[in-house]
Amino acid sequence: DALEADLDARMAPPGDVESLVLARKAYALWPFHSNLGLDLHPEAATRFLLALRLQQAGQSDSAAAFFDSFAPPRTWVSTYTPRSLFALGELAEERGDRAGATAYYSHALTFWDRDEVAVAGWRERAKSRLANVSGERPPP
Repeated sequence: DALEADLDARMAPPGDVESLVLARKAYALWPFHSNLGLDLHPEAATRFLLALRLQQAGQSDSAAAFFDSFAPPRTWVSTYTPRSLFALGELAEERGDRAGATAYYSHALTFWDRDEVAVAGWRERAKSRLANVSGERPPP
């Protein structure tokens, strides 16, 4: 079933071919897909994991489509939206789209702008990547 395949995909090493196969299987087995899901819905977690596994496999266009399904203004899923924006920034940066990467990293930072310990690592990574693509020093 979808949840079993999702758990198996999570247990497989990232970048492993089997983890992508299992993530695709979990997504395919899920009975419905919607951008209007909540953090607590397993569908959102399954969709996000597939996006990650596609990115790790170098399937950038497919990964971007799934990450984009978490991006405003189409949706807001608090756990996945900022992380998806960051991943979209990485993908834009990889293809040489500095303006796009700047926009995505900046947007992610709007959600990570507080001094919350839980997101401190992500906030610092986004600041560093933003500084890299914009040519500016990272803000304090």
